[in-house]
Amino acid sequence: LPRIDGVVRVREYACLAHQGSFCTVCSERCPEKGAIVVALGRPQVIPERCTGCGICVARCPAPVNGFDVVPR
Repeated sequence: LPRIDGVVRVREYACLAHQGSFCTVCSERCPEKGAIVVALGRPQVIPERCTGCGICVARCPAPVNGFDVVPR
């Protein structure tokens, strides 16, 4: 996967976990320890730890991708 030019941010309106479904795919697939943490069943990106690898974006199962990419 090509690297993303920036850092990812959760789109709460699109994220399955933020909409009440159980989903932890992004945090499970993220290779950077501590970059995506799950608190109260919802993923949160820690920008300082995100490397921009894009794996979470590629693996998100939501019908509308649960991530935005924002500049660093």
